[in-house]
Amino acid sequence: MPHDLIGFQSVTIGVGDLDAARRQFGLLGFALRSDGDASVVAFGNGHLRLCSSQPSGYGAVALASRDLTKTQASLGAAGLETPGLQTHLTEAPAQAAALHPNGALALASLTAVVDSPEAALPAYDRLFGMFAATPTDAMVTVHGGGPLLFLVDEDGFDHLHSNLQSRLPKPPALAALAIAVADLDAAETLLSANGVKTSRSGPSLAIAPDDCFGLGLELVES
Repeated sequence: MPHDLIGFQSVTIGVGDLDAARRQFGLLGFALRSDGDASVVAFGNGHLRLCSSQPSGYGAVALASRDLTKTQASLGAAGLETPGLQTHLTEAPAQAAALHPNGALALASLTAVVDSPEAALPAYDRLFGMFAATPTDAMVTVHGGGPLLFLVDEDGFDHLHSNLQSRLPKPPALAALAIAVADLDAAETLLSANGVKTSRSGPSLAIAPDDCFGLGLELVES
């Protein structure tokens, strides 16, 4: 991949009250470990960070690099950005995935709302290589390593995440993520037993944004 990038590696969610976030994500069936001012949910292809130093609803994505110095120099020289996402670079060490009661395995996709998905397409082709970003009628899909990135406008979000009743942030911003689980029926049973409200639509189990600190969250079949 160009610029010594590995791809999307993690998502940080601002939670304000970290103790409340730990309890809530425990009810959602995630195993967490502490890391300073954050709690980490580790998957096979990255991790989710619940961070108390950011306001509730904040969302940012980390891009992993094989060599931070080279990547920073290369991106700086090319003048590249990541439209629709607040990003930072990381050179995270390999991390073992945790065993999650809900069967979570991997970050499946990220969704960012932007004013014009197609206008953002050239930047992602330059970032990840030609044809990394694919336009369709409703969105642009970015294959950047790890989870897919969907770039949508408000109408595209409703089409892609019809199961989510989200209060969309002002674009550009991260608005939703999907996590692949081993058994969606088992995950639904666990969440129901824990008193978590969900909405099932085919291979997707949506969790109310109020239970996820403002970010839309779906569990999907792996």
